[in-house]
Amino acid sequence: AEVAVDICKQWLILVELHELHLGVNDQHLIKQFLTALQDRETITARCLRAIRNPHVDILGHPTGRLLGERPPSEIDVEQVLQECLATGTIVEINAAPERLDLNDVYARRAVELGCKLVINTDAHGTSDFDKLEYGIHTARRGWLTPADVINTRPLDEMLGMLKDKNKK
Repeated sequence: AEVAVDICKQWLILVELHELHLGVNDQHLIKQFLTALQDRETITARCLRAIRNPHVDILGHPTGRLLGERPPSEIDVEQVLQECLATGTIVEINAAPERLDLNDVYARRAVELGCKLVINTDAHGTSDFDKLEYGIHTARRGWLTPADVINTRPLDEMLGMLKDKNKK
């Protein structure tokens, strides 16, 4: 099941997050919200709150960038990566060609800190799965190995790496 919460309008959808197999938090930002309302401290604090949620296993496309449309947010990526390490939150390399977020430099930094990563296609349908190669290229540019990427493992092993291992 996929659950979306529109934080731009402060809507709250109550959901039994602990029942989901995998919890991913994506920083979905509209351009005006990103640039006008969210300074570095605000967007970083918002992201840190999500990372600290015990049911959020993966931080998705952390900077919110859209290549050619929207620059990355001013988020403090170093602080975010350190918190991902501290909480066991996995960091996404989004393979969608319009995102490629986390980039290779930050992917390398995540590994240097000891974070685990996942390569995700941002698929909205089965035809999007072929985008995976773009994420693999990003990981290779960041000198990641298969050991750094959790979805190179068998499913049971990968699920065992999540925060809330009782979700399986």
